[in-house]
Amino acid sequence: AVENECWRALMPQTWDLHLPGWPAGGVIWIPRPPLRSITSITYRDEDGTAATFDAANYRVDTATEPGRVVLAPGADWPSVALDSSNPITVRFVAGYADAGDVPGMAKAAILLQIGEIYANREAVIVGSTPQVTPAVQRVLNLLKVRY
Repeated sequence: AVENECWRALMPQTWDLHLPGWPAGGVIWIPRPPLRSITSITYRDEDGTAATFDAANYRVDTATEPGRVVLAPGADWPSVALDSSNPITVRFVAGYADAGDVPGMAKAAILLQIGEIYANREAVIVGSTPQVTPAVQRVLNLLKVRY
């Protein structure tokens, strides 16, 4: 619940971001901070042929939240005609390095939610997802990524 409510990755995980085209501003914003690394940026041309965008053509900014990919000075996005269905895939690794790096507020939200579920265990239906309590929601709002 914490990851979904805050749009963050708490532990290391690999994601694919699919894009319909190259961004006009030269920046690809990467969801699910913290961004740890970009594994690859691949694209398909209109014939379906896959290619990899060379890492020398972009810089990875892991310091901002959310992280981003920025074109290197003098570089441009490939000028080929792209496939019509999400032809660009950015594979990235997000998440804190280990449990000790996860923000204390995220851990507190998890513990608050567990305590609420335990205190009201009769009301929880097995197999269902319990509602996030208002107290937990207030803590999670402090961690929420704003796009």
